[in-house]
Amino acid sequence: AVFPLRSHARPVVPWQVLQRKMQEIESDFQKMGPLGRCVFGVPFNRSYTEVLDGILVSQIWEEIRDSRLLDMGGEATEFAMKVRVFPYSNRIYSVWAFIACASGVE
Repeated sequence: AVFPLRSHARPVVPWQVLQRKMQEIESDFQKMGPLGRCVFGVPFNRSYTEVLDGILVSQIWEEIRDSRLLDMGGEATEFAMKVRVFPYSNRIYSVWAFIACASGVE
């Protein structure tokens, strides 16, 4: 096999759609408050099966906590979270948690 393994299948979401969505998100954050705000974000991914239900939440929370994203900014810092789950065969799911932080420049 050639490394890295690349799929020749069409992406589920075309690049242009993804780029447009990211621009919408950035625009929404710019409208949130005064100029000079910085936005940082991190995606977290875990696989999920019905057997690991109780463990999954604590694993994602530990990753979010260890990223130190929650330590950024001051009292006026705003956070956003989005969770997406993608199904695969054999009751396997890919769980993505996106955490964003908008804070003023200090």
